[in-house]
Amino acid sequence: MVRTPEQRSLWNTLIDREHLHGMTTFAGCQVRYLVGSAHGWLGAAGFSACARRVSARDRWMAWTDEQRRENLNRVVCLSRFLIRPMVRCPHLASQVLGWVLRRLPGDFESRYGYKPWLVESFADAGYDGTCLLAAAAGSAGGGPETAAGTGRRVEYGRVGG
Repeated sequence: MVRTPEQRSLWNTLIDREHLHGMTTFAGCQVRYLVGSAHGWLGAAGFSACARRVSARDRWMAWTDEQRRENLNRVVCLSRFLIRPMVRCPHLASQVLGWVLRRLPGDFESRYGYKPWLVESFADAGYDGTCLLAAAAGSAGGGPETAAGTGRRVEYGRVGG
């Protein structure tokens, strides 16, 4: 988990320079990870508050407006995920996602005092989300209109064990 200003700066630099969408300001509760090895930095992942309304998620959760308002903080968004472009290692993305999804509940609880129940993520057009599915996420959508007409498919996975 990113804890120091130096780690935060490194995380920001990797995302800004190497992620398709670059750097952004996260909303709400946030947890970030750096992925390293003996060979250097392999990637990064960042979780933040989820969107207030996503029709596919809200249908999938089958919750009322009141339930959504009361429990939305239990849903976090995988806002950035990066395996550096020069890294070539089969199945690394799904391995890293599995690792961070297993760590996330405890890290989140130590920082914010409660555990998330669900992680949402959005796969851009042209990306099939295979690593999300391999890391045990399930699709709540799949159609090109899933995320408010953006062409981004929304994926969900329960966190923890």
